[in-house]
Amino acid sequence: MERHLGNVPVKDITIQMVEQTYAAIRKETGLSGTSMNQIHTLLKNVFEKGIDYDYIYRNPCTRVTAPRRDKPNRRALTAEEDTTLLTAVDESEAEAFKSLEEKEARRAYREKLGIAKECRFMRGLHDISCIMAVRIGLATDQRRGEVFALTWGDVDLDEDTTHVGHNVTYQDVVKTPKTDSGVRTIAIDPTTVEHLSMWKDRQAEELAKICVKQTDETPVCCSSTGGRIRIDNFSHWWGIWRKEHGFDGLRFHELRHTQATLLLANGVDVKTVQTRLGHASASITLDWYAHAIPQNDHAAATMLGNLLNSKQEEDEPKDPQENAAQTQEESFRLLPHENLPKVTAKSRQKARRGHTKTGQLVQLVS
Repeated sequence: MERHLGNVPVKDITIQMVEQTYAAIRKETGLSGTSMNQIHTLLKNVFEKGIDYDYIYRNPCTRVTAPRRDKPNRRALTAEEDTTLLTAVDESEAEAFKSLEEKEARRAYREKLGIAKECRFMRGLHDISCIMAVRIGLATDQRRGEVFALTWGDVDLDEDTTHVGHNVTYQDVVKTPKTDSGVRTIAIDPTTVEHLSMWKDRQAEELAKICVKQTDETPVCCSSTGGRIRIDNFSHWWGIWRKEHGFDGLRFHELRHTQATLLLANGVDVKTVQTRLGHASASITLDWYAHAIPQNDHAAATMLGNLLNSKQEEDEPKDPQENAAQTQEESFRLLPHENLPKVTAKSRQKARRGHTKTGQLVQLVS
């Protein structure tokens, strides 16, 4: 950008210059449409600030067509794949706990012999924490950074909820969500709560062995020393683990896409899904996951058809003779039973005088 526009005074930059610069950058660097859109937004904001400072009187980017963002490839696992992945998590968790117990048994034996060295970290905690991160991602739709920012103070095992209020970046910086909707409380299913409860007790026990006390500030997914796991370390573990279990190439963020897709496809309302994902509006959720909703289209059509057909049957005219007979029968049913003898006696008298309609009624009552 500087090489293309750096020598031109800000006030002399034109719309054509901006468009030519975009084209040159795209050709030289091969940046995606999404990256170019971000550059456009940044440059437009810079010019707006120039107007605020009275350096320029117009923003050349205002009339430039913003580069179109690339359509993201959001892969989502099927329900069967999701079940297979969760089974792999269960098995890996059991194996990791077993491995930790075996290491502790060997350490206890060395202590008995008096040859054990001082323990400053618990190697098995890292692997179990990474497995727990996958479990949490599957159960709560949280982003990777949100999962690793969770502390035990954020998890309410009595109310079966977790509070999302922070995010850890790839540079290991803890930040608050960009929008208010990013701060949210998410319900957890009973099975996940059971695993987290067991993990909390075991984590406290293992950290105590290296003189680290578990507190509300302790990360749920902790390192071997009880601190926060770096995202790049998890990414290395994740790359190996997913390949070993038949999910090579699966991105952690796609766990989030999977849960959102499954929830919408199974009839969960958009507002609930929006809240769980932390989207600023339901329209964002629909823009991203509208493809999941048509799966219910046939069910919706069937339900609507049943309602319309039922209404049509109620309003459909019946045979005139059938209606007349039904009317007479209903009229008879409306007569109070205690008045029937009186009505019958009077009707017989009128019938003798030649009242045809009354005679028909007498025949009916009789």
